[in-house]
Amino acid sequence: MNRNLPIFFLLTVSLFASGCSSTPVFIPESQTSATAPDPDRPSYPVYARSCGFLLLGLVPIGTNERFINAYQKLISQRSGTLSQVTLQESWYWGLIGTGYCATFTGLVTP
Repeated sequence: MNRNLPIFFLLTVSLFASGCSSTPVFIPESQTSATAPDPDRPSYPVYARSCGFLLLGLVPIGTNERFINAYQKLISQRSGTLSQVTLQESWYWGLIGTGYCATFTGLVTP
């Protein structure tokens, strides 16, 4: 048993070190405008949401990609200048885990 303990320890540490990871969302400044849109030009809202579920508090199902997926959905809806982008994160409790949702909203000025 003592010979297997270091191997078990190394496997456990490597499992936790290489666990869940996600790609950071980078929002380029050239695609968005921080200023308010011109009141003389019409603007319309865009909305995108993506959710994931953490099964039994251990198994991530779509939780790591939810920010990337929601932002890509938002970008695919724009047909002009995207401004006033906001991010809202919400969660809900299920019987066998927790769901997490990311919602991006913004205004598009053609």
